[in-house]
Amino acid sequence: MKPTKKPNTLKKYRESLGLSQEELSKKLNLSQGTVSRIETGRSYGKGFIIYLKFLVENDFDMNDYFRSWEGEE
Repeated sequence: MKPTKKPNTLKKYRESLGLSQEELSKKLNLSQGTVSRIETGRSYGKGFIIYLKFLVENDFDMNDYFRSWEGEE
């Protein structure tokens, strides 16, 4: 199952931390383009895992995030 509509959740959470894509990309050692692709659902590689790890370290509830994919195809 490939996620389709939940990437916006990542953007909203980043914004709730007060970070721009550029600021987050520097923290994660990713390009701003990679952060953008992750947030728009176009990238699920190593950068996606790094992004998710950062969110977990900042108390993002991954259970709710992945549960929201149920039923999506």
